[in-house]
Amino acid sequence: MVIRDTIFADAVAAIDTGDLVKLDGLISQYPDLVCDRLQTGEPGYFADPFLLWFIAENPIRSGRLPANIVEVAMAITDHLDALAPPSRQSQLDYTVALVATGKIPRECGVQIALIDALIGRGAHPSGLDSTVAHSEMDAARRLTHHGAAVTLAAALALGMDADAQRLLPQSDAAAKADALVITASLGLASAVCTLLNAGADPNLRSMHLHAHSTALHQAALNGHDDACALLVKAGASLTVHDSMWNGTPSGWAAHAGHEALAQRLIPGR
Repeated sequence: MVIRDTIFADAVAAIDTGDLVKLDGLISQYPDLVCDRLQTGEPGYFADPFLLWFIAENPIRSGRLPANIVEVAMAITDHLDALAPPSRQSQLDYTVALVATGKIPRECGVQIALIDALIGRGAHPSGLDSTVAHSEMDAARRLTHHGAAVTLAAALALGMDADAQRLLPQSDAAAKADALVITASLGLASAVCTLLNAGADPNLRSMHLHAHSTALHQAALNGHDDACALLVKAGASLTVHDSMWNGTPSGWAAHAGHEALAQRLIPGR
C-alpha cells in the first residue's frame, strides 16, 4: 500500500517503529489522524483504513510489529477516548478482528495481549468465524473467553463438542454452509462428516466466508483428501467453477500443487 498522505504516512511509520513520542505528537497536532479514514481507493477488507487498524499488521506490510505494540495501540485508543469520534466503537471492533485473524501478531507473540487490551478498552470480541477460518485457534479461544458468541463453525473447528451438538439442530442452511466451508478448508474430516450427516448441502456456498467458492474448492486448495472424498460422496459438484478465477475444484488442487488430488477430482475419473 502506498500512503500518499505524508502526515498519515509518518504516523504509520511511528506505529511500525513503536515511536510513542512521535505518534503522540502527530495525533496531538493532527487529531483527524485517528478520526478520519485514509482514502486509498483500494478495494478489499483494508479499504480506506483508520490509523488504529495498522497496529494489526494485517494485511502484511513489513511482517513485523514493535515489541511495544500494545502500548502503541493504547496510545491511539487514548486519543480516541479523548476525541470520541462516532467511529470509535467500530474502529476498536474491527481492529480486534484484524488482530485475531492475522498471523503476524501471533508470530510476534502479541496477538493475545492485543486482543485483551483492545477488549479491555471496550472493543467487542469480533470476527470469530473468520478467526477460525484463518486457523488462528488460540485467538479464537481468547475471543470466546471474552464472550464472543460461539457459532456452529467455531464450535466444530475448536472441538467444542457440547456446543456443536447444541447448535447443530437449530442451525439453518446458511450456518451449516459457513461451517462446512470452514471445516473443509481446515481439513477437519470428522466435522465435515458431521455436517453432511446433518443435512448440510455440499454445493451451497457460504455468504460470508470464501463466498466465491464451494467447500470442495477450499478442501482441494488445501490438499485435504479425506474432506474432498466426503464432499464428493455427498454430491459435491466436480464441474462447478468459482466466481473469481473460474476454476474447478480439480483446477484449484492443481494450482496448489496437489497433483494426485487434482486427478481424482476430474469428472469421470
